[in-house]
Amino acid sequence: MMRPPKDESEIRKELRESELERKVEEQQTVHNAVPLETLVPDDASLREAMEYFLLAAPDRQLEQLGEPSALKKTADEAMNSGDRLSARIAYESAAKIELYMQNKEEFNRLLTLAEKATPPGGRFKELHRVLLDKIDRAMQVAKDYYASFVDGAIDKPKVLS
Repeated sequence: MMRPPKDESEIRKELRESELERKVEEQQTVHNAVPLETLVPDDASLREAMEYFLLAAPDRQLEQLGEPSALKKTADEAMNSGDRLSARIAYESAAKIELYMQNKEEFNRLLTLAEKATPPGGRFKELHRVLLDKIDRAMQVAKDYYASFVDGAIDKPKVLS
């Protein structure tokens, strides 16, 4: 028995599903970056903080995250409305981009704002404190980490919006 032809909504649904599957596959792409244990063999707290703040796939994540200034604006609005969690996440996302771009002053500023949005105690407060206390080393680790990618890192990459 023949199946009736697909209507337009079925075709669109299949296309969306295949696009979603493609995006999931892209996210599973593993880059051959130097393991953090090699870059930070002597400091477990810095290594843990870097694991959280380094982008695993910067070529894709930079495009998804957008511009740091837009993320900061979103974070500021969230803070002003009392949504500290959303503010922290947006400040951290912007800080991750600035770390990638090796912009120490902006990374420091955004990380300080993320820390202010974070309730006392807990893991995130500790991650922020470690990075702020060891910012020069964190910048160097990030530079070495991104330079180790197969396709290489760019000194000052353009962030796509």
